[in-house]
Amino acid sequence: PVFSHKSIPSHARIALAIFLTAMVGGRAYEQPIPDEGYSLFYVVFANFVLGFMMGFTAKLLFSIVTAGGEMMDAAMGFSAGQSFDPSLGSQTTIIGKFFGMLSIVVFFSVNGPERLLEALNNSFDTFSIYLPVLEINVFRIIHLCGDIIRMGFVITSPIVLTILINDIVLGLISRASPQINAFQISFTIKPSVGVIIWLLIMPLFFSGLEKLFMSSTRLF
Repeated sequence: PVFSHKSIPSHARIALAIFLTAMVGGRAYEQPIPDEGYSLFYVVFANFVLGFMMGFTAKLLFSIVTAGGEMMDAAMGFSAGQSFDPSLGSQTTIIGKFFGMLSIVVFFSVNGPERLLEALNNSFDTFSIYLPVLEINVFRIIHLCGDIIRMGFVITSPIVLTILINDIVLGLISRASPQINAFQISFTIKPSVGVIIWLLIMPLFFSGLEKLFMSSTRLF
């Protein structure tokens, strides 16, 4: 995460990969080479799959925060302000992009890179590099990914639920007094209510992000 962003030059990412390989390369020499059943193709493929799973779950931490911000944009009526982000290659919203940058700040504040490096180093104890027997608890991975998604939605749920209650109230007002154009009023009320609630829950938002990143090492 962070260093995989398209704004990071490819040469810097290649240098980082070589540097990380040099850091954990000593652990590879500690692994005993099996006497038989050794296949270079199998070892490379199996370790590629494990590395892909680790990278995917780490990237999921940031994706769910950005998705939560996009949900808030949709609830508050800011989806019309979408813009194309060349670095991501997709459309981004105002709060979604802000949440993405904010998650990077929190990630570094809780020593996220160091924790991921520690998890990478500990993965050699969990899975031997030669992988004579590959045992992956798929249900545990699904459960942990589900926890990440649940925590991400919990972070943004106060604003989404508040906007939902606001829509219900406006719907009741529209039924009680058809002369009031509740749909037009909502364009003014929903963004204001959403921003106010967001400012009120900002301390809880930071603590929720910290808890999300602090628990990321459970994935490995």
